[in-house]
Amino acid sequence: MADITLQTPNGEYTGWETLRVSLALDQMSGAFELGVSGDNARELHKHPIKKGMQCRVLLGKETVITGYINKRSAAFDSSSHTLNFSGRDVTCDLIDCSAIVPNQELHNVTIADAAKQLIAPFPAIRLDCPEPGAPFAKFTVNDGDTIFSVLETHAKQRGLMIYTTGDGVLRIRKPVVNNIGVALVESENLLSASMEDSDDEQFAEYIVRGQDSDGGKHQAEQRYTDPLVRKGRVRVITAEKPDEGTQIKNRAEWEAKLRQSRSVTATATVQGWQAGKTGKLWRLGDTVNITAAALDLNRRAMIVNRVTYNVDSSSGTTTELGLVLPEVYTYDE
Repeated sequence: MADITLQTPNGEYTGWETLRVSLALDQMSGAFELGVSGDNARELHKHPIKKGMQCRVLLGKETVITGYINKRSAAFDSSSHTLNFSGRDVTCDLIDCSAIVPNQELHNVTIADAAKQLIAPFPAIRLDCPEPGAPFAKFTVNDGDTIFSVLETHAKQRGLMIYTTGDGVLRIRKPVVNNIGVALVESENLLSASMEDSDDEQFAEYIVRGQDSDGGKHQAEQRYTDPLVRKGRVRVITAEKPDEGTQIKNRAEWEAKLRQSRSVTATATVQGWQAGKTGKLWRLGDTVNITAAALDLNRRAMIVNRVTYNVDSSSGTTTELGLVLPEVYTYDE
């Protein structure tokens, strides 16, 4: 049986028959689903596992979710009994809840300063923002904005991403990339794989426009050219906030790099949860070389930007990896 543990304030629970845990570099919160059936479900039904409880999900000894149980589902018929739990990371509150700041504005704050204030009502969440970039002269929050939407808007202007790795930490930064020395090879350790190479979202020229930080007296504009895309494809982007120094220029280049990295994507499924012989779970930011003649990939370096751990009766323990090109994660402004 797979080594899965659900930890709650009322105890630790094992014996799970199904599992799905998903984490991604473009998501602020991971999510999990756990299930049991038959006698295991009847026995677990006696225990006080309730929605709203804080919890941790561990695979072996490694934590993959630090969050809350959001839903409890039970069902039975004449021949079966099932019990399922699902939940998300502690950062889910930032996705669901509105951003509240005095007078809807903060002044002369970095994104780290603003994030500390916005997450203050949620003591379970810690912050990792080692290089927040230049301060914002005005950090505006509109009615109805969620904490996530506000932070995401400002993070884009500093070329930063917002994500979590399941440890209760809100990360506003460029992702940590780890070359783990593992190769994914067709007919060896790849159970299945697919890829897509698309230029739908790429453009030859990116024009970012916004107001200068002089109160809107002047229009700021910066351009970035991608020589790899056919001429004539132009995308105009309106900056979310007034320009401050080189921020609009950086936004144009960051937009191009982001779209480049997403032009080639792959999905790979492997047996088990551990990355090769490392003895550790597959993690976001792992760099691998993938070789699959059927996909025209030959030792192509790619970065794990999505990881889904699975357990079911038909496939056992598997991991599905979402893979992208490394440019956006290794790009320095």
